Amino acid sequence: MSRRTPLVLLSAVLFTLFPATASAQAPPADEHAAAQAFADITLPAAHELASIGATYAIGEPPSCKADRRLARGTDRQQTRFAEFFLAQEIAALTRATTPTIERTATALDAVATADPALKNGRRAWHRVARMYSRIGELTRARVCSVMRNYVRGGYQPTREMRRAAKTYRVAMRWDTTWIDRAMAKATKRMIALGVTPENADGFDGELEPAEKPEDDGGKPGKTRGNGKNES
Repeated sequence: MSRRTPLVLLSAVLFTLFPATASAQAPPADEHAAAQAFADITLPAAHELASIGATYAIGEPPSCKADRRLARGTDRQQTRFAEFFLAQEIAALTRATTPTIERTATALDAVATADPALKNGRRAWHRVARMYSRIGELTRARVCSVMRNYVRGGYQPTREMRRAAKTYRVAMRWDTTWIDRAMAKATKRMIALGVTPENADGFDGELEPAEKPEDDGGKPGKTRGNGKNES
C-alpha cells in the first residue's frame, strides 16, 4: 500500500463527515418567532410589574412618636433619616418585583435568537434582575423604632441606618443608560421583525411610552447618580 493511500482515505472520510456535521447543526433561529416570543413574555411581565409598582408606591413615612424630636434636628440629620426610609421603600419594591424580573429573564433565555439587539435586550433584563436582587437584600426595619433610637442617640445613625445608607447609595448611583438603550433597541428591532408596536411596547417592563428613553446612541437614557455607564 502506498504511503499516500491513508491520507487519501482520510481526506475522503473527512469530506463525507463535514457535510453531515453541518446538516446536524441546529437550523438558524427564526428571528420573527424570537421577537414575537420576546413580546409574549415581556408584555404580561410589564403589566405585572405595573400592578406591583402601584401597590408598593413610595409614600410618606409613618407617623411616629419621635416625629417632633426628629423635626428639631438639623437638615442633614433629617435628611439621613429620610434616606433611610427611602432605602427601605426601594428595597421593599425590589423584593416584590425581583421574582417577576428573574422569571422573565429566565424565560427569555429559552428563546433561540442570534440577533444582537434581541440578545442585548435579554442581557439587560438579567442586569436589572441582579441589581434588584442586590438592593432587595437590605433587611427590613421598623421605621418608628429606628427613628426613636436615632433621636435618643443624639442623631447618631443606627446600625439599620448605616446599612440602609449603603443601599441608598448603590440605588442612586446605578446608571441604567446601557440598559435603557439596549431595551429600546431591542423593542425597535422587534417591531422591525414584525411584532406590533403595542405588543413590543412592554419589552422594557414599562407601559408608558412617554417615560421611555431614546435609542439614539448620542442621547442619554435614564441615569441615577453619577455612576458609570453599564456595558
